[in-house]
Amino acid sequence: MRKGMNSLSLLVQEKFNRESPFWDLFVFRGARGDKIKAIWFDDIGMSLYLKRLERGNVSFGRNRSMA
Repeated sequence: MRKGMNSLSLLVQEKFNRESPFWDLFVFRGARGDKIKAIWFDDIGMSLYLKRLERGNVSFGRNRSMA
């Protein structure tokens, strides 16, 4: 998972056609499922959170309408 805060923010803006997604949380999963990144938008800016799992992986269900 190589995308940083600005790249993920741009991805959110392009996908949802929104300029300022305040008070929203977006979670991204790495290809292997051992890392997740979350972007939190609030009224003063955005924050990026990263979690790397020591064991196991994260699995999200697939939303066919978003594919």
